[in-house]
Amino acid sequence: MKKILAGLILAVLAVLALGATLPGKTALAGKAAVNLPPQAVWAVLADAPGYAKWHRGADKWPKLTKSEWAAGSPKGGRQSTRLCTYDNGDVCSQATIAWEPGKRYSWAVDFAASKLSWRLDSLKEEVLLEPSGKTGTDVTWSTEYFVHGPVMKLMSRFMIRSNVEVALARALEGLKAEAESRAAAKAKRPGRSRKA
Repeated sequence: MKKILAGLILAVLAVLALGATLPGKTALAGKAAVNLPPQAVWAVLADAPGYAKWHRGADKWPKLTKSEWAAGSPKGGRQSTRLCTYDNGDVCSQATIAWEPGKRYSWAVDFAASKLSWRLDSLKEEVLLEPSGKTGTDVTWSTEYFVHGPVMKLMSRFMIRSNVEVALARALEGLKAEAESRAAAKAKRPGRSRKA
């Protein structure tokens, strides 16, 4: 029995030692090409209430049900804060770090009131829009998060990271689809000429 207990203790210590060697910071990025000008993609990014329609996370995560500008916050701009509400009642705020219309939007997520606060110490995201060709946009969406402690580093490596990768890919897909849907709806409005 003592040998089994000693073996278990050694196994746990080995796993914790492995976790201690892993980095606490994880940075991921995804790219998408959108056949619309940067301003058309920016219109989707700048529309806080619209996020709940197109921004999907990983399957195992709560679903975003509402996104809005915080009370007293400007509706966009460097000093703005967005509030996100999820189907489990969770709420987190996202403070804008950079706001360059048609070019760049980045934000830091505050998990203070969130049920996810035990998982991530910090999370920052950034979306860059670069003109491509005459009418296209290359979109780069970057996510950087930090965890501490050997157990959280192991969770990050084997669980959290894969979910963030899925969420990143879905965010890009949703952004592209929403921008294209808005452009198509705008083209169908009466009085707009259609190109043959």
